[in-house]
Amino acid sequence: MPKYVKWEVASKPQNDYNIGNKKFSFGKQGISTVDIIVIVIASILIISSGFFLYKSVSTLNTVTKEIENMKINNDSKQETIKKLAELGSNEQMLKEEYSKNEIYIPSSKNSEGIMSDVDNIVNDNGATFVKLEYLAEGAMSDGLVDVPFILKVQGTYDQVNNILVSFSKTERLYVVDKVDSIKTNANSEIINSEIMIHAYYKPK
Repeated sequence: MPKYVKWEVASKPQNDYNIGNKKFSFGKQGISTVDIIVIVIASILIISSGFFLYKSVSTLNTVTKEIENMKINNDSKQETIKKLAELGSNEQMLKEEYSKNEIYIPSSKNSEGIMSDVDNIVNDNGATFVKLEYLAEGAMSDGLVDVPFILKVQGTYDQVNNILVSFSKTERLYVVDKVDSIKTNANSEIINSEIMIHAYYKPK
């Protein structure tokens, strides 16, 4: 009699790992190792692209700021060049500007010039000149020489105030340092004033 052979078929689990053909199966569909490698590489490329994009934006912002600063500096230089060109094209204007500078801070003390300014200012404002006293000169760090002097005048408060304003409008540089005033008497509007002033010159 024929022998009956009992065939037992073992059911495989749903998640099957077939290493021989390099295939990982999950359920009914599988993802190959090649797919995994592609996904990893794509992820790295996306991350790298994001990083380089960030660096590019930062670099662009920096370059933009530098360009703006260069534009400001260039505009300033262009304005300077324009002024120099205007002076250079007019020799007479250049000489006049140089002459004004020589008056503003002359190359010598020029006591006569200071005395002339004082006389004109005091007389034009209706006050009375009393005395002009020079103090010791002093050399400054930038090469200028300080010429301090005390001007004593008599006049009303408005006259003395106008004298101070007038010194700021002279062609030569004067700096008012201090003003001391007292009334001649209680019933008079006339005051005695001592004005501390500085003039300057720069020896060549």
